[in-house]
Amino acid sequence: MNFFNQLLERLRQWISDLKTFSWQTLVLLGLFSWLVSMALEVDQGAKAIAAVGWIFITLGIGWALEEVKFEVLGFTFYPSPWIIGAMLCALGYWLSGGGASFYLTLWPLLSAALAVVPRFRKHHKDGLNLINPTIPGDKVRKDYAVDRQQLLLTVLLGILLSCWFQFHFLLQDWLAEYPSLRSDNFNRSGVVVNVSTDNPPVSRGFQLLSVLEPVLNQKFSSYTWAQTEQWLASLQNQLPTLQSELLVALPSGRRAEDNLWNLQAQVLPSEPEYTVSFRQFWQGPGASPMGYFEQRVCRISEAPIIQIPGATQFSTQVACQPGVDRVPIGTTTGATNREPG
Repeated sequence: MNFFNQLLERLRQWISDLKTFSWQTLVLLGLFSWLVSMALEVDQGAKAIAAVGWIFITLGIGWALEEVKFEVLGFTFYPSPWIIGAMLCALGYWLSGGGASFYLTLWPLLSAALAVVPRFRKHHKDGLNLINPTIPGDKVRKDYAVDRQQLLLTVLLGILLSCWFQFHFLLQDWLAEYPSLRSDNFNRSGVVVNVSTDNPPVSRGFQLLSVLEPVLNQKFSSYTWAQTEQWLASLQNQLPTLQSELLVALPSGRRAEDNLWNLQAQVLPSEPEYTVSFRQFWQGPGASPMGYFEQRVCRISEAPIIQIPGATQFSTQVACQPGVDRVPIGTTTGATNREPG
């Protein structure tokens, strides 16, 4: 009990010694606002009070760190604007309920503005006056004089960090909408490094060909053999519909790059029955100057008729070979056989 009594006494003494206008007061107001928000049952009111409390704490922490600075490679770094900027962006993210990439990209720009803009104003009895903080020696402005290089580096640092974050999220969006880019060769790239080489990803075109056999079997399940031959006779006209069916069969859903794959097919001569070479040509950007295609060969033949009471009779059977990955256009080498799926 003595320990708790001493703790309460020190806390009472610390609060009584606080100045009315100080950073400690702002932090306490913020904590008090949080306690009030937790006691309220109205969600919107509690959220508003909690946001006000977060602003109080942000201002208090920024005030407490106002004079803190570090020397890094001859550059004077003030952490206060960057911490305030981060806390304001965190508040915006919490209030909006999403958009982490936007607020992370905004953070360096907001922090740089908070660090630079106050240097261009001066308190005056009639209000705030704009000043030029880069001219030292003036008796009126000497307390606000800042090295011009310091301001420029702060602004450029904020822009650079913001561009890095934005570029990162842009690449992530590209790789999500254009997953085939991940399977390309990045040896000559200055910004992307493929860190996973043991199990390289497959392209979207290879994934499309991986569902080719079940899609064809499903299609021909209700065909007679004569209808199958008729479909093969008009194969070129059937390819757009077949491409749409392959896209629907993919478990990953549609992607923006789906329009960049062009399905082509050819019935190979001198092969038993109907041996068809299906190729997905990539029409988007890539490391290969001429582009590449994915290939899979399937044999479509008439199924033997087996009379089984109550069983579905299939007149056509489809058997596909393993896919051939990333065949450069104009060459016959460099292909890699892979099991589909």
